[in-house]
Amino acid sequence: MSHSLRVQVVLIVTLALAGACGPAAPPPRGASAPASAPASRPAAGRPAAPPDVFGSGFGPARDAREVVAKLQALRAAAVSPEERHLLDRLAAAMLQLEPAATRAAGFRELLAVVRAWGQLYADDFETQLKVASTIAVLAEQAATLDLPAAPLRQERVDLARRLVARFPGQARAHGQLGWVLRLAGADPFAVLPHYARCLDLEAGNAVCRRAYDALAEEIRQPRCTTVQVHPGLALHGASPTPAPGRRSVEWRGQKLHLEAEPLVGAAGFAEVSAGPRELEVRLTPAAARAFAAGTGRLAAAGGSAVLLRDGRVLMAARVMSAIEGGRLRLADFRLDDLCQRVERREVPPALRR
Repeated sequence: MSHSLRVQVVLIVTLALAGACGPAAPPPRGASAPASAPASRPAAGRPAAPPDVFGSGFGPARDAREVVAKLQALRAAAVSPEERHLLDRLAAAMLQLEPAATRAAGFRELLAVVRAWGQLYADDFETQLKVASTIAVLAEQAATLDLPAAPLRQERVDLARRLVARFPGQARAHGQLGWVLRLAGADPFAVLPHYARCLDLEAGNAVCRRAYDALAEEIRQPRCTTVQVHPGLALHGASPTPAPGRRSVEWRGQKLHLEAEPLVGAAGFAEVSAGPRELEVRLTPAAARAFAAGTGRLAAAGGSAVLLRDGRVLMAARVMSAIEGGRLRLADFRLDDLCQRVERREVPPALRR
């Protein structure tokens, strides 16, 4: 199979998944969407993926049958039994994604095939990049099927690190690592060097430039950290139904009954920063896990999450599903609502691009 066709197989899978499993979670500020992975020129003598991969030629499919038809067309160009076997498995997995009863099984098989496709072309950068990007998308969609997302989120970081180690001269490899680290909630200072390296290798890379500029802007935003937040800050779970030992509070005319222990105390707030229109709150990893578990329980019980400072309600919201990732965005707040002291940072001279 030609190099272009190898890459098309993985791209078809990535695009079809948005319809089959629902959209992936939006990336945080400073991250790049997988469909617009940082683009650098292909190595000499190596063709790039067709320009219509994300357009009419191999755009998002209406249903699984359309995806299968595209895969069958690629199968006709396959030259080895291994390729044909994987394409057959892939087509079968795509058909399993539509019925709800077989969706989880189809998802697991699709993952296995994407990994096997990467092993088949272990020395091909374009294929490895697309496999890494596909698994990064799948990591976000696993939760929609009630499948464990944490192992896939770790795998996408591991794949990106291996991509950089294997292809250090490829700008997009460094952009991929920056993207997945940002998805993982890494501090902007930990992510910025990867986009800086991407720009060192390819100064005109537009996606790395946008991501770098967004991160640099975020770094310069005023913020407070754990030792600077108000010590009385807490996120509580609450129920609309009274229960013994629960304190009642009121928010916009509704009475809420607080759980005795907070989901997150002041020590769980890693950072509060000022965005263009809202505050962005980042929880510590331990607090993020506790908050995800707590909000999952609250969603099942029809409960709410309540933000308090020194016992006073700052806001409350009904919880519709588990809130994962440890990032919250709060509109209509000022930094001094949550912070005792505020600091400003600058991009180090060595990382300015």
